[in-house]
Amino acid sequence: IVLVAFPPYLTHKLQPLDIGCFGPLEHYYGVEVDNFYRYSYVGVNKEYFIKLYLVARVKAFTRKTICSAWKAIGLLPYNFTAVLKTL
Repeated sequence: IVLVAFPPYLTHKLQPLDIGCFGPLEHYYGVEVDNFYRYSYVGVNKEYFIKLYLVARVKAFTRKTICSAWKAIGLLPYNFTAVLKTL
């Protein structure tokens, strides 16, 4: 476990998971729901939500997307100029 301390009042700018993981998760979940509606006549209930979410999560949370998220905000490897660009 690596503990990273974010500067106060800047956590909304330096959220690696929001930047690199949850955006793709939203996209892939939307694609799965669109495909589900295209080939089914029922709505997304709890059972189908979990199934669709798990498929989308596998596609979105890869090592590549997580590492690129940390790299994009300049925290891994530490890049001071990239951090300043987010401010």
